[in-house]
Amino acid sequence: MRWGFDLTILLCRTQQMSAKQWGITQFYNKFFEETTSQLYKLHEALDRKVMQAYGFTDSDDILAKPLKSNV
Repeated sequence: MRWGFDLTILLCRTQQMSAKQWGITQFYNKFFEETTSQLYKLHEALDRKVMQAYGFTDSDDILAKPLKSNV
């Protein structure tokens, strides 16, 4: 399921935005305050998968490491 997280996030986000009548900016501004929300948990899981795919650890500087690798 290559696109599983992306599709789940999209569907969850779309349903919640529609129910609350919010645009994308307003939605994400509010969403980051709700760490127990389903969307927050989905983004956390996606972030972990991306970190794992690139071989990053929690202690890595995710901005400096790619630059160092490309030099």
